[in-house]
Amino acid sequence: MRAGIRQVLIVDDDFDIRHTLQTLLEDEGCQVYTAADGVAAVQILQASRDPLPVFLDVMMPRMDGVEVLRAAANDPVLRRHVFTLMTAMGRTLPMELVRLMGAMQIELISKPFDDINLISLHLMRMEQRLT
Repeated sequence: MRAGIRQVLIVDDDFDIRHTLQTLLEDEGCQVYTAADGVAAVQILQASRDPLPVFLDVMMPRMDGVEVLRAAANDPVLRRHVFTLMTAMGRTLPMELVRLMGAMQIELISKPFDDINLISLHLMRMEQRLT
């Protein structure tokens, strides 16, 4: 990442969540990209010159979070990005997702959330993994 510019991608099909996170992160000085589904997210990630921290929803239309992670696990261009999952599913995560999370060192944020400190902490952890 370029010095002084913190870039992040938010992937969620819920406009309100995308907008809220975007506002919170922009207030923290981040340049924020957004995607409403995994298809758009993969396009952004493939086109990005820099590795990005990604807040990724699990349940989305067209291409869900599991499919995004599956693609990232099999593609070196996508694998250079760092992911934190966001879900309201709680403890009922599919086994494939649990395996991908372990293999790719992915953390989980439970929805709903309203604490910028929690988001900032996850962003900081992802940025540390990118350096």
